[in-house]
Amino acid sequence: MMRHWPVIVALLGALAIPRYAEAQVVNFGIAGGYSLNNEALRLKGTSTVTWLGANHGFYAGPQVDFNLGKDFSIRTGLYFRKAGSDMRLDLEKLVVNLSQVSTDLEFGNRALFDYLQENPDLEIRDGLKASDLLDGIDTYHEYVEKAVETLKGTDVRAKADRYNLVLPVLLRYTYGRLSFSAGVNLNLMVLNRFKLTANMPAGLVYSGKDLEPFLPYAHLVISGVPPTTENPKMSPDGFYKLDIAHEFTVGLQVGIDYAISDWISLQASYQHGLRSDIKAPWTDLCTLGDRAFQIGAVYHFHFKKKR
Repeated sequence: MMRHWPVIVALLGALAIPRYAEAQVVNFGIAGGYSLNNEALRLKGTSTVTWLGANHGFYAGPQVDFNLGKDFSIRTGLYFRKAGSDMRLDLEKLVVNLSQVSTDLEFGNRALFDYLQENPDLEIRDGLKASDLLDGIDTYHEYVEKAVETLKGTDVRAKADRYNLVLPVLLRYTYGRLSFSAGVNLNLMVLNRFKLTANMPAGLVYSGKDLEPFLPYAHLVISGVPPTTENPKMSPDGFYKLDIAHEFTVGLQVGIDYAISDWISLQASYQHGLRSDIKAPWTDLCTLGDRAFQIGAVYHFHFKKKR
């Protein structure tokens, strides 16, 4: 319970704002739309970012704007959002492409090979001789050929869906029908789905269900908690939630709205996760950041003032 205290405090604060600043409420609406999600993988010690794969999602929920005067306001709300990523890995194609690189460099490889053969005792560096390098080249070609043959028809797909409660806190500036907003959002994962599928040679297909007998022992390695039953099983969804995913994350958000009428506005936004979607010990190796482009619409409610 204590690990969720930032979200709970923020939610209570958001609920208290209307009572505290009732006279300042300028707009209450219901927002919803499409969310194009992805997760950015960054290995520790590198500047390179790898996008895991597009994930199609949505967001929906109430939003409230509080007037600060001079065209500025604070926007908050509580959205239910589907986030995540969808990774596809064609191992056969990767190895074939690696082999093609070697083929494309064949002329240069041949020139190097001939030079090393002519000078087998040549010391390259720190005791590494040309003959040692020749053995490595031969081993590399054998490995690539075997890998291409072994991985024919092999591809892997891993899809992670995160269903979050999102509390944004945004500063908003309005200019005519346009408004611009920027700030932070707090995300609490309340549901998740993790699907793993591997298509192997000879038509063999493995799914997350095939991993269920092994995951309790992976959980033991990570958490130190041993299985409590005989022949235990753990679903990939449970393993992802307990041992991989950060349930609470924080992100930056920028957006733009266009009011097409007093009742309807169109909106677009970008979200950039600041806290990794995965937790230790995985963060010792890498971080996984939430990224999303969202487009949608808002229906604005108008209430008659009491006399």
